[in-house]
Amino acid sequence: MSKNKSGAANRPALYNPTAACVLALLFTPIFGALLQARNWDALGEHGRARASRMWVRTTLWLLFVFVIMQAFFQNEPFMQFGGLYFLVVTWASWMVTTGWKQIGYVRELFGSDYPRERLGRVTIFAGGCWVIYSMVSISIAMAIQLTGLDKMLPGAERAESQGVVLRVPEGSDKVVVEPLPVETRKAE
Repeated sequence: MSKNKSGAANRPALYNPTAACVLALLFTPIFGALLQARNWDALGEHGRARASRMWVRTTLWLLFVFVIMQAFFQNEPFMQFGGLYFLVVTWASWMVTTGWKQIGYVRELFGSDYPRERLGRVTIFAGGCWVIYSMVSISIAMAIQLTGLDKMLPGAERAESQGVVLRVPEGSDKVVVEPLPVETRKAE
């Protein structure tokens, strides 16, 4: 396809690449890369569409690994913000490697004058996928708790020893925080 701004008839309907990139921060690069792959196909750039689909597969594998890590390292401090860190790093990597390219390409080729695909259905579908992901994550966590596997996971002993006692010593107005004594925990 030639790079000119004439001929409205030969302009394919595209998902807004900027909106796809912004929504990919919420719905992972799977969402943005799928929309961009459809745009690349519509633009006749099949090699770039393959690269976008590679990001879909890569992010799916990374998400699978993250769900497993989340289950097995649930008591580790780094997992407290692991989901947010995972999402932002994956999104930033996708944006740097392929995300920005389509924004610039479409802007150079058409400016802002091109027919647009609606984002409503795909956004609702992506929200449904988030619900399914949440259900799978919660189901895995519940299965681990109900089967007692959480006692065998790394960090389980640390999770049980996190009780504290707050007391104010005589003659002081400062609160002292002490670990919960072992015999008190076992008596409960």
